[in-house]
Amino acid sequence: PIGDGKWGDEAAADKFHGDARTPWLFRTHTATIVGNRPLAELKNLAIDLDSAIGDASRIFTGLMPTPAHRPFVLIARDTDHYRELGTAIGAEGSAYAVFPALGDIEVRGLGSVRPVVTNWDKDWGPYWLRHAGGMAWVLGVAADLGVELPLWFQRGVGGYAERFKGPGDAQHFGKQHLEKGGVTSLSSWFKSFAINGDMESRMHDYNMFQAGLMFSFAMEGGDEEATKSLGAVTEAARSGDPKKLEKAIELFQAKLTDKQDAIRDHLRKLVNG
Repeated sequence: PIGDGKWGDEAAADKFHGDARTPWLFRTHTATIVGNRPLAELKNLAIDLDSAIGDASRIFTGLMPTPAHRPFVLIARDTDHYRELGTAIGAEGSAYAVFPALGDIEVRGLGSVRPVVTNWDKDWGPYWLRHAGGMAWVLGVAADLGVELPLWFQRGVGGYAERFKGPGDAQHFGKQHLEKGGVTSLSSWFKSFAINGDMESRMHDYNMFQAGLMFSFAMEGGDEEATKSLGAVTEAARSGDPKKLEKAIELFQAKLTDKQDAIRDHLRKLVNG
C-alpha cells in the first residue's frame, strides 16, 4: 500500500528496499526483521525466524520479551555490508556471522532498539538467521530482567536454534564437532569461551555447536539432574530477580561440567541417529 487506497508494484518496491539505506521493515509474529531481501523471500524467512524463536524459548519456557525488547533482527545485504555494520555497531562477536549490537540504535518508526545483526549467504543465511532469532530472543528476556547473561549462554541459545533444528541438523553438525575434537574439558572451555577475530573460523563453529549442545543435553539428553538444573534457571528468570538468575546459571554451568562424560554420550547418540 502506498496511500490513498492505492497499491504499488512489488517489483518496484523490492528495488527501492534493495538499497541498504532503505530496507524493508517486516514484523513477524514474534520479532521484527529489517533487511534488503525481496518481500516474498522475507515472508518465508519470517516463518523460519518465528520457528527459531519458538525452539529457543523452550530454554525459558513460557517467557517472551516485553514489547520494549521485542526481538529485532537486521539482515545485512551482503558480507561487505555486514562488515560495515560490524565496524559501526559491533564488537568482537562480529567475527562470526551473527552479532548483537553494542547498544541501542534509533530506528524510524520503532524508536530505540538493540538489533542482532546477521550476515547473508544463500547457503548459510537461513542458519545464521535462526541463530540471530534465538539470540535476539534471549537478549530481550535478559534486558527485561536487567541482567547480563554469560557469553556462552547467549551464544548457546543462538547455537541451539541454528544447529539443532532437527535430528538431521544435529547429526550433521555433530559429526563435524567430533572431527574437531568433540567435547573436551568443559571446565576450561566455559572459562575461556570467546568469539573474536583472533580465532580460526573452525573454532567459532566449535564453540557455537558446543554451546548449543549444552542445552540439547539438558532438554533432550534424558539426564534428570541436568534437566532439573535448567528448570531452576527458568524459575529464577520467572522470579524477575537478577541475582537469583545469575546464581542459577552458575549452578547450571557447574552441573554441566560434572556431566561431561554424559554429554559426550549424548553427542554420540546425536551423531549415530
